[in-house]
Amino acid sequence: MSEKIKQPIYLTVDFEDYRYNFSRDFLSIKKYYIDEVERQYWILRNIFKKINAKALFYIVGEVAEKLNENLVNDINLNFDIGSHSLNHLKLLKMSEDEIYRDTKKSIELIENKFLKKIEHYRAPYFSIDKNETNYYKAISKAGIKFSSSLRQKKNNSKKVINLNEYGITEIPLRSIGFGLKRITVIGGSYFRLMPISLIEKLISDTIKLNFLPLIYIHNYEADYLATPIMKKNKLNLKLQTNDYLRRLGRSTVEKKLIYLSKKYSFQSLDNFVKNY
Repeated sequence: MSEKIKQPIYLTVDFEDYRYNFSRDFLSIKKYYIDEVERQYWILRNIFKKINAKALFYIVGEVAEKLNENLVNDINLNFDIGSHSLNHLKLLKMSEDEIYRDTKKSIELIENKFLKKIEHYRAPYFSIDKNETNYYKAISKAGIKFSSSLRQKKNNSKKVINLNEYGITEIPLRSIGFGLKRITVIGGSYFRLMPISLIEKLISDTIKLNFLPLIYIHNYEADYLATPIMKKNKLNLKLQTNDYLRRLGRSTVEKKLIYLSKKYSFQSLDNFVKNY
């Protein structure tokens, strides 16, 4: 009996330094933890090898600059890459010129490190709401051809949106709810915290609604042994809770990916857009 052909699902990784982002945004400390980032890569790499997964890595430019050559070579051999901004700041209130300079510099750092042309981009936190015009003008000017930053409830296009005026192909993600904290299908905290039965239903519904089935994860999300950033202290209870929620469910990520791999074939988003 021939093996059943698996349906493709497209896997992306937002590759960043979570500990740096948190410390900068909440503690005003700017320090990269590249050893931790690199360790998290190999955790993911081992999982992806088990499930024969291809993926597109959206890499933060300042992180890319600091990666060791062994890791860079492994990514080049096994995965596709794009930019995830220069240093993972929200784009919501940036001008066109600010987004352009941020994107251009990130591309330069990534291309210099990986010796590959960068044409893919994802905005940090999907932060282009109400700033789409500045965003698309800026990333187009910087040389980007493919974006996956737009969140929509409905998709009337054929899985992608051809923004001919900018020379950009946008691959939107389905969203549920309202505002900046709406559920994006499916990845990040939602992938960690939701039961696999709900994740399967969301993926199935997303396909029926004519969205491209996408799973986005971060490099840190399978690192369930990472040291907490905040120590227990009544004075920092809010930050401690924030950090805790970013860790909750990390131990389930590998199991969920393995489970889904029995039904789906994990492919790189680059493979889809280049053959669309």
